[in-house]
Amino acid sequence: MNRRNEFVAQLSAQIVECNRQIERLREAAASAPPAEELEYSRSVAILAHKRDRAKEILCLLAALRNPHWQKLKADAEEIWRDLRNLLGAAAME
Repeated sequence: MNRRNEFVAQLSAQIVECNRQIERLREAAASAPPAEELEYSRSVAILAHKRDRAKEILCLLAALRNPHWQKLKADAEEIWRDLRNLLGAAAME
């Protein structure tokens, strides 16, 4: 497996885990008081947006067959850092 394929597999696994975390936040929002529910909902919306961008990059990476995939890899890594930070902040709330 080449580096691009390894990265695609890794990003795919990270998106699956992000989906689980978003679902947990949605469940927490459903049982939270109204003020907290709004905050959870905002966090879920931000996370979902970032996750969707990661999915777009994943699709492009999977189709790309040239050296330019490194730029998309850098974009995906930046989005994943944002997602980890946001998930960590949401878990602390």
